[in-house]
Amino acid sequence: MGMFGEAWTEVLREYSRLEMTKKTDILLALSGLAKFVKHLIPGRYIAGLWERDIAFQLAWSINSPKTSIHRNVLDGPSFSWVATNRLVYWGSYRSRYAPRCTFVTSTNRLATTNPYGDILASSITLTGLILGSSELMLILEEFVEEMVEDGWEHAEDAEEQFR
Repeated sequence: MGMFGEAWTEVLREYSRLEMTKKTDILLALSGLAKFVKHLIPGRYIAGLWERDIAFQLAWSINSPKTSIHRNVLDGPSFSWVATNRLVYWGSYRSRYAPRCTFVTSTNRLATTNPYGDILASSITLTGLILGSSELMLILEEFVEEMVEDGWEHAEDAEEQFR
């Protein structure tokens, strides 16, 4: 992953830990920082993610899924970490894999005139390879092994699915 994408996912991980009074305000809270890093030319801002290194930014996972609180309504597009009310995680596996997709375009329907704030709808288009089931299983097995090594809660349950 590029240096920008790695730094941005660390920021997002920290923001996902915040115990905000209104979790729906996460994009608004992040908007000041998003404006600040715009000069680094990360491309388009898409629901808390940036065009640059988007393949890795899309590889977020939910930590401790069985103990987390679910929201009744998603507050963001399902491809973005903002759609969950949980701690999100980007594993160390990200540095070992090359992206298998390329960003094509995105659309954002903004809730306000702030391009970094709340959105009403968003979509992304990527192009990439279709993985065969054996290749996909190898990648998933490695990912689950890393989850266990990193101490994810309930990772052993996921690991049993592959045995």
